[in-house]
Amino acid sequence: WLKTKEKVGRAHYEIACMRLDWLHKLTTEIATTSGIVAVEDLHVKGLIRNRCLSRAFSDAAVGKLLDLLESKVRQQGRMLIKVDRFFPSSQLCHCCGARKTDLTLEDRVFVCPDPDCGYVGDRDENSAMNIVLEALRLFGLNLNMPSRVVATTRRKTAWGPGVRPK
Repeated sequence: WLKTKEKVGRAHYEIACMRLDWLHKLTTEIATTSGIVAVEDLHVKGLIRNRCLSRAFSDAAVGKLLDLLESKVRQQGRMLIKVDRFFPSSQLCHCCGARKTDLTLEDRVFVCPDPDCGYVGDRDENSAMNIVLEALRLFGLNLNMPSRVVATTRRKTAWGPGVRPK
């Protein structure tokens, strides 16, 4: 059984090396080709404690990815902007800023609740666009973003029925 144990250990080591190599290549590519990198400030330890998500987040090595990305972006003299983890990126329409609060994890398609907008798209892509827009706002660039998106991290009292952007 020692030979089997050694083979299994070697296989795990090779997988870990391949994962680390891929993470280094990915983070180097991002750090060298991007002037500003925007990420969500994830609480990785909390996500790993969730029994449903722990294996997926551990296998993806999200914490290692964020650490490598942060160090390589700084080495390149670029900027990494972390968007607050409580920013409702998956609930906001990146086109008009309308908020959809009744989303579940099973909803993979985002449909804008504003009938005038009508945006329909992948939930993760919409969330990524919201993270980019929020990071640019935090950086100081306002790209004519809807007022509801700008107000989300400043005050929560601006939400509710009857509150409309000007």
